Amino acid sequence: MNTNDDSAPIEAESWPLREVDYAAVRQATHRRTVMKRAAHVASNSGKIAICIGVSAVCLSMTWWSWPGIIVGTGAAVIGIIEWMGGRRVKSGKAEATRLLAVNQLALFALVTAYCVFHMVTFSPEKAKAEAISPQVRSDLAIAMPDLQYSIDHAIDTWGTAITVGFYSLVIAASIGFQGGMALYYLSRRKHIDAWNRETPAWIKRLFAEMGL
Repeated sequence: MNTNDDSAPIEAESWPLREVDYAAVRQATHRRTVMKRAAHVASNSGKIAICIGVSAVCLSMTWWSWPGIIVGTGAAVIGIIEWMGGRRVKSGKAEATRLLAVNQLALFALVTAYCVFHMVTFSPEKAKAEAISPQVRSDLAIAMPDLQYSIDHAIDTWGTAITVGFYSLVIAASIGFQGGMALYYLSRRKHIDAWNRETPAWIKRLFAEMGL
């Protein structure tokens, strides 16, 4: 008769870990989850910035625009830094949170400079030239002079206000988003510090073996 019953419950006294060890594992799991989530956010944010930056550079080179090339290049560089910072956060580098926060402020400065440039350099005459090509304008002047006048009048009357309003909204949105992201990254530092300072080496080894 087989007396070894694998389904029999293991007595608590024979468990290799104590309750305090399980509590430490739960605490470490929470901190590790916070770190991985922050790393995931930074990685995705960086990839998006890289894609936007590269696309902006390509478009600006097609329809030559040196401000677009500068801004696109800056966005791509910021994206690379963001992606690298996310990898450092995942590996437990607490100082990476400050790098990511500063990187978000750099992105805000880049967006603001781009918006201010367009507000300052806006010209109704330039806008009218870009809105209607010379050939189309010539055709409209003959076929539909009233429509051409209406378009030009609208740009003269509302062009500056619309431009300033639009780019002001972009700046305001950037303040909220980039500022919020910077605060989010900074708030993750205490969790990384706690992970590095309080997590026992055997738990870190256990997580490493499990690919966590």
